[in-house]
Amino acid sequence: MSLKISNFIDASNTKGPIRVEDTEHGPILVAQKFNLKDLFFRTLSTINAKINSQILNEQLKNYRLANQKSLLLFLKTLASEKSAESAFAAYEAAKNSIQHSFTGKDIKLMLNTAERFHGIGTAKNLERHLVFRCWGNRGITHLGHTSISIKNNLLQEPTHTYLSWYPGGNVTKDTEINYLFEKRSGYSVDTYKQDKLNMISDQTAERLDAGQEVRNLLNSKQDQNNNKKIFFPRANQKKDPYGYWGVSADKVYIPLSGDNKTKDGKISYNLFGLDETNMSKFICQKKADAFRQLANYKLISKSENCAGMALNVLKAGNSEIYFPLPDVKLVATPNNVYAYANKVRQRIESLNQSYNEIMKYIESDFDLSRLTQLRRSYLKSFNKINLIHTPKTFKPLSISLYKHPTENVSSEDFDAVINACHSYLVKSAPSNMSRVLNELKTEATDKKEEIIEKSIKIIDYYNSLKSPDLGTKLYIHDLLQVNKLLLNNSHSNI
Repeated sequence: MSLKISNFIDASNTKGPIRVEDTEHGPILVAQKFNLKDLFFRTLSTINAKINSQILNEQLKNYRLANQKSLLLFLKTLASEKSAESAFAAYEAAKNSIQHSFTGKDIKLMLNTAERFHGIGTAKNLERHLVFRCWGNRGITHLGHTSISIKNNLLQEPTHTYLSWYPGGNVTKDTEINYLFEKRSGYSVDTYKQDKLNMISDQTAERLDAGQEVRNLLNSKQDQNNNKKIFFPRANQKKDPYGYWGVSADKVYIPLSGDNKTKDGKISYNLFGLDETNMSKFICQKKADAFRQLANYKLISKSENCAGMALNVLKAGNSEIYFPLPDVKLVATPNNVYAYANKVRQRIESLNQSYNEIMKYIESDFDLSRLTQLRRSYLKSFNKINLIHTPKTFKPLSISLYKHPTENVSSEDFDAVINACHSYLVKSAPSNMSRVLNELKTEATDKKEEIIEKSIKIIDYYNSLKSPDLGTKLYIHDLLQVNKLLLNNSHSNI
């Protein structure tokens, strides 16, 4: 029996060093307690890192073998389930700490790194999505960078909108201090490829080329001695087809609201997601301002550096509906905005998952006669709304009572469904929930932002119920269905 990543995830919740023990059924993971021996060798390793004693190296060698066995098995498993590149990136992230011991904390760090390496988010598999890219800040010598792209392959002429904010002009030692605090002209590059090239210094590229030449020479001579000082590329450092080194970014894929399609052609729909239209308008306007030299860049800024500009795009897409904007004190940083983008992604994905589960349950498991009975007070309006808005996909749930719908759908039809569903929820809910239920009631005249906010409250209310009855499930479904159609009316999707 071979170990899987899930086994390491379970082990990561334990304390102490994690070891691999061989049994007749295969290897197993065993968590041990830290003892005086572990503390001694950890201290010894810290001392040896400074003095590099040959004697201490020999003492530490046997102690580290157990760590290496656990680590190598973890990396091998990670490479087989993810990719060799992501396993390499995971090792780079934790290589300093795992010299002392291999713990659950190391496993969590490496798994998180591996997930980020190829990008996180279910929207990666969709033809419409936003990508937030981050080259992390690692101190004053490496400030990092962010960019945003919006892809829409559903259009007859697919679009790919890109914003990556840079300062104009050159920086010298005389202007370096002013560069930090003064406004300069700002502009955006147009492609991720250009960003990858910009994120690697000339010196690093030269060292990578030199390291590659030495490795090629050693390989040709089959000589692997004295190769510890060779400059190796990191997992995210690669050459492009033209021989130029670049650095890949950590990526967050965030859903866009409205109609979508998976890469294998399956139709999908996101009730919750960022507003593509608003964000695209913001980016186009910012690029137009840059062309006319009306846009600014300021490094120490909440909104006019690369991270602040990316945050502005998310804000234009109504991200704060899903998660409050970060409290930026002095300067927006790539790391902080990346964390915020990921929280927005998590919230949107969770809401869409709940929405899809509710829709699927009602549309596949409900008895037709029962549906007819529960909807009897608003059945005519419900069928009118659905047949007009989704004639190709709507399944007539009880069409026998209303065989000839007209196209004269009014706000009264929406109100009829909303009022009936809301009335049932109020009657069946505890008295202390009346305020919550009033806040989630949609009006046919609501703006799209209000509809989304109320849809979120509907989902949150549903998820708070321990065991909702049949009627509650149906009326929650119908309220969300009406909200979806109201959003379609407001042209909030594609």
